[in-house]
Amino acid sequence: MKKINYIYTLVFIGFISFTSCNTDDLDPSLEQNKSVEGSITDVSNLYGIIKGSYDALTEAGYYGRDYIVTNEVRTDNCFSNGNSGRFTTQANFSYDANTGYMWDEAYRAIARANIVINTDISTLTGDQAYGKHLQGQAYAIRALAHFDLLKSYGQQHVGGTLGVPYVKEFKGEDLFPARNTVEEVKTFIMEDLNSAFTLMDEAYFDSSKVFMSKYAAKAIESRVAVYFKMWPEAKLAAEAVINLGDYSIISAAAFVGSWAKNEASN
Repeated sequence: MKKINYIYTLVFIGFISFTSCNTDDLDPSLEQNKSVEGSITDVSNLYGIIKGSYDALTEAGYYGRDYIVTNEVRTDNCFSNGNSGRFTTQANFSYDANTGYMWDEAYRAIARANIVINTDISTLTGDQAYGKHLQGQAYAIRALAHFDLLKSYGQQHVGGTLGVPYVKEFKGEDLFPARNTVEEVKTFIMEDLNSAFTLMDEAYFDSSKVFMSKYAAKAIESRVAVYFKMWPEAKLAAEAVINLGDYSIISAAAFVGSWAKNEASN
C-alpha cells in the first residue's frame, strides 16, 4: 500500500509581486505565500479553491489519462505493447508498494475539498447561499475521489476488509492515517453524497458543465449503490435524476463523437 505524507497537500493561495530583478528575489520568503488559515474571508475564495479541486481531478494521473487507461489495460478491451514504456506495470499486474497511479492526485482533490467543507460559511462575506452550493460540490468531490480510491486499492475483492484512509481534514497531526474498513468508507461516501445533495441548489446550475450540479450527487450515489449491490438505494437515486426530466441518454449514433466535444450532452 502506497504511503503518503499528507502535509505535501497543503495549499497555498498566494500572489508573488516582482518589483525588481536581483538575487534577493531568488530567496523564498513568507511574504510570497498566503496561508489558508485566516485567508478565506469571502465566498469567492471558496470558488478559487474548489476549482483547484476540480483541477486535481483532471490531472494526467487521474481522469486526464491514467485512471481511464489503467482500467482498460487490465481488461481484455485493450493492451499495452510497451513501446512507450507506459502502463506495462498495470497491464501485467506487477504492482509493488511504490507503484504510483492516481493515489496522490485523488488525495490532492480531497485536501482542497476539505478546505471548503470545513469553512464556516456564516463567517464569509458574499453570497453565502452560493457558498453552501460550493460546499455541496466539495462533499461530492470528496465522496467521488474516495470511491475511486476504494475501487483501486480496497480489499473488497480479495477477501480482506480494509479500504482506504477516509480523510476529512485539510491537515492534521496524523500524517499517515490508517486505512478505514471497506464498510466505513462506503458509509462515509454515502453520507457525503447526502450532504452534497442537501447543500447544492439547482438555482446555481452551471450550463457549461464545468461544475457539478445538484443531481450529479444523486447520479454518483446511484453508481456507488450499484457497486455495493444496494439495489433499492441505487433505484431511488437513479429515479431522482431520471424523473427530473433535464437529462437524457445520448444516442448510439452520437456516442463516439461525444468524446471529442466539450460540454457534450452526456
